[in-house]
Amino acid sequence: MEETGVVKEILALRSPAPCGAKSEKESLALVSVRLSSGQGAGRLASPGMEGNALREIWAQNQANAKPGDRVAVSIPDEKMRATSLVFYILPLASILAGAFLGKWAENQKLLFEKTQTLLGKTPAILLLTSDNSCILLAALFLLISFIVLWQWNRRLKACGKFRAVLVRVLGVNDGQGG
Repeated sequence: MEETGVVKEILALRSPAPCGAKSEKESLALVSVRLSSGQGAGRLASPGMEGNALREIWAQNQANAKPGDRVAVSIPDEKMRATSLVFYILPLASILAGAFLGKWAENQKLLFEKTQTLLGKTPAILLLTSDNSCILLAALFLLISFIVLWQWNRRLKACGKFRAVLVRVLGVNDGQGG
């Protein structure tokens, strides 16, 4: 996916290498990108924004652009596909695993007896009969998957692995802002 934009600001910094890579100098650019309503990722990343709205993003300045330059900004497609797949599949797999585990627990007499002695008859009946255990464990597993994905997303942002990249300079800004 490639968008065009205008570089507003350049920030040179020393990368602390949070992901085990070598610490090196990195140049980030603040780019003003015009997102049209028909472009998938731009539209999804900006709910509520009207078509042709300007959005500012930080991108790795691999093209050595300067403020005012028109640039092509890209996020590698294979990284986007792999991440999207994980963010859809993990919650779905978690729900299914929780439901299957709940169905298995529903049929375990020994588990029912231990729960009954530990919590009493009513909670044991509520937890381990009908489809309650399926629903509860599916919801619990879904919540756990969301927490895992949230932490993973924070780690990816800290690493900068999915940061946009300036791939080339298209020219000097013509004054239209993107």
